[in-house]
Amino acid sequence: MVIKQHSSQCPKNCTCLASNTDCSGDGSSTEGGWQEVPQGMPAASTTISLTSNSIRTIQATDFASFTDLSELRLDKNKIASFAAGALDHNSKITTLTLRGNKLTSFPNHLFKNLVKLSILVLDNNELEMIHAKWFAGLNKLQWLYIRSNKITNIQPHAFQGLTALRFIHMEQNLLTSLSLETIQDLTQMDQKVIQKIFVAGNPFDCQCSMNDLRHYLKQNRNLKTLFGEGIQCEFPAKLDGMFLTNFNESVSCPVLRTIEGNANGAVCHFPFQYKKSSYSTCITVGRSDNRLWCATTANFDSDNTWGFCNPAEETNQPINVHIQSSSNPNGTYTAMWFAGAAVGIIICIAIFYVWKKNRCNFKSGSMSYRNIPGNDEVEEHRSLTAGNHTSGSEAFV
Repeated sequence: MVIKQHSSQCPKNCTCLASNTDCSGDGSSTEGGWQEVPQGMPAASTTISLTSNSIRTIQATDFASFTDLSELRLDKNKIASFAAGALDHNSKITTLTLRGNKLTSFPNHLFKNLVKLSILVLDNNELEMIHAKWFAGLNKLQWLYIRSNKITNIQPHAFQGLTALRFIHMEQNLLTSLSLETIQDLTQMDQKVIQKIFVAGNPFDCQCSMNDLRHYLKQNRNLKTLFGEGIQCEFPAKLDGMFLTNFNESVSCPVLRTIEGNANGAVCHFPFQYKKSSYSTCITVGRSDNRLWCATTANFDSDNTWGFCNPAEETNQPINVHIQSSSNPNGTYTAMWFAGAAVGIIICIAIFYVWKKNRCNFKSGSMSYRNIPGNDEVEEHRSLTAGNHTSGSEAFV
């Protein structure tokens, strides 16, 4: 029989053992389980699980009394909003998981008091942007998961000050570009901690908006593995399937000259920052007449130079893509020819030796794969996977 500690304070259908409170639902119906955070959970709880319920909103007082809480799991609910200050009293939380909800945004500084937070999971929500103020002050955060959302934009300096951050997972979003300053905030700290940034499954446009980042990654060889296999391009069509650092400097960009404004006909600069958001195309934001405009420097907020976009002035320069190769292709082909010839000679000698020794009289059943040295695939793969590439990057599966 299960003995419940804090039994007088344990809500119905919950399990309260020592300082662990489990009010998870079974996920058996779309409206099953708790509709809101249950009252009466033990105030001394250090772990609370409310996964697989139907909670829609987190109120400001829902977790205010749980000052010793270190782990809070709210996965697979219908949470669409957090009240401001909802986590202000939970400074001891180290793990917070919110995967599989309906979040589109957060109040600024929602996590500001989570000074011990090490793992934050926001997978499978509906977030469209990473705000510059969301993660401010989280200098203990090591694992950040924002996979399978709808993110199109990362505001400037969204990751600034995350001095302990080791792994960022942003796979399966809608990012078309990554700004250089976003990556520099993570790689130019006094002590670089970031190990991997995972971005597979995003529709990156490698034509112009990431030129600065491409140059930066190629110049800093110590960042070669920062993005794992690399940042894979989807646009333009000629670069589809290629990786950002695998073509040379001859990629040209369309030139769009401005009219009017205060830039004296200068060309648009993509991407550019306007009111702390990054844009890679002409926009109507900020104008009541819906005329398209762009900044002519990287940062409109600081430089304030701009002009209206004039499609008639656009020059579609061709994209000249060259795969990086050896500086002496003839030498490469010669080396390959000699290598192939050497392998062929070795094979011929081996066949002649076997024929001479056995006169081609192999006995049926004399060949056993388990007796051939080095054919034990289990052992071979054990040695190859001993340093599993994903170990350490996945705090959760």
